[in-house]
Parts: sequence; structure tokens; C-alpha cells
Amino acid sequence: MAWELAMFMMFGFLLKHTLMDFFVQNRFPWMWMNKGRFCHPGGIVHALTHTAGTLAVLWPFAQIFNYYNGDLFNWERFLYLTLAFEFVIHYFTDLFKMKICAWRGWECNTSSRFWDMVGLDQLIHLLTYWVIIYAWVGMSVYL
Repeated sequence: MAWELAMFMMFGFLLKHTLMDFFVQNRFPWMWMNKGRFCHPGGIVHALTHTAGTLAVLWPFAQIFNYYNGDLFNWERFLYLTLAFEFVIHYFTDLFKMKICAWRGWECNTSSRFWDMVGLDQLIHLLTYWVIIYAWVGMSVYL
């Protein structure tokens, strides 16, 4: 059961990440053009779109888990902590990626190092989902 649960969650996260990072963000250049400026609405809104996607992925699981073991654990509170974690990690990962690329002069059409940073950025996002899934599946199995 835990394996299937983890796979469903990962599918949801991969779909969410693809939609938010490559389809939604591309429709709003002010997001990706300003992710390297601390507290700029572009970076904040981008991280919030990912947070909303994480909410969409995890909300059904929180409801199911609350139904089966709500007396033992407050899944909605855990969901809110997870959303805060997702927002902070996503926001600062993107911010630092953009800051480092700007500082080093790495641009998409002039430096392969830019793409190294994009790969590292994507790895951090995927590892974030792994941590979230590990926490959620782990808590659901042990309660």
C-alpha cells in the first residue's frame, strides 16, 4: 500500500511541477524574469503557484488520512506545514539559481553553466517532493 501511495503522490508532483514550471510560468514572463529579485512579486507568485499545486496534490490524501486516523494525527496541520516547506524551498532555490547565474554572467544562450544550474534547480525541486512523500507516506504507515 505504501508503495502505491508514494507512486500516486509522485505522479501528482511531477504533473504539478511540469505544469507550473513550464506551462504556467512561461505564460507570465514577469515571473521568470524577476525570480532573482528578492521579494519581487514574480518570484513570490511563482512559488505560490507551486504551493497551490502541492495543495491540490496532497489535499485528497489529507482527507483520506484524517478519515482513517484523524484521532491520532492532525493531517490538515501537517498539510499546512508541508505547504510552508514547499514555498520556502521553492522560492529560495529559484532565487539563488537566478542570483548565481546573474553574478557569474551565465545566460541560457551563452553558457552551458546556466543549464547546469537549471539541472541542479530541478534536482532540488524533485528532492523536495521526495522528502514530502517520504514524510507523508511514513506518517500514514506508522499511525
